[in-house]
Amino acid sequence: MHHLPSRPQFQALLAQPAVARTAHFALYRMPVRASSASAAPPPGAAALLPVGGGEPPPGDIWIAAMLPKRWARKAVTRNLIRRQVYAVALSRLQRGAFDAMPQPMAYLVRLRSSFHPPVKASAAKGQAAPVQATRGYPVFCSAASAALRQHVRQQLEKLFDRAAEQATNTAVARTPPPPTGAQP
Repeated sequence: MHHLPSRPQFQALLAQPAVARTAHFALYRMPVRASSASAAPPPGAAALLPVGGGEPPPGDIWIAAMLPKRWARKAVTRNLIRRQVYAVALSRLQRGAFDAMPQPMAYLVRLRSSFHPPVKASAAKGQAAPVQATRGYPVFCSAASAALRQHVRQQLEKLFDRAAEQATNTAVARTPPPPTGAQP
């Protein structure tokens, strides 16, 4: 597993449509290289080529997390989410979930909404008071609680499961039908 370090790599992945979404995350996926010399790589794939050159092995993945301050204001929360992204990707890699990919892939997990309820100003005290959890927001006791960690991990597992399901559905759709009229 490798980390995507540069801005062109992030931009190349964000130019692709999201392959899976959950309430809080979006997942972008892109092949690192074309599987054959005749197939043209997708636009921006040159930015994802390994620095040392050479052909990366199948099942090898590059992973990145994009966590805007807009959706996770505290650094503690962003670090917790980033660690969970890498931990989920590593556990899936160790289980062999990425081995079905015919070529190395790059993944970008983008946080797209907050895990904490919105805050409204309280006119009486002049301090911000959290809105109650009636709008479907779970309430976490801190910015790095065990409950938040578990909730983030569940969301990420669901995100990668949806991406894998989508990949198998498109692979099945691309499989040509058996020839008709052939007698055994």
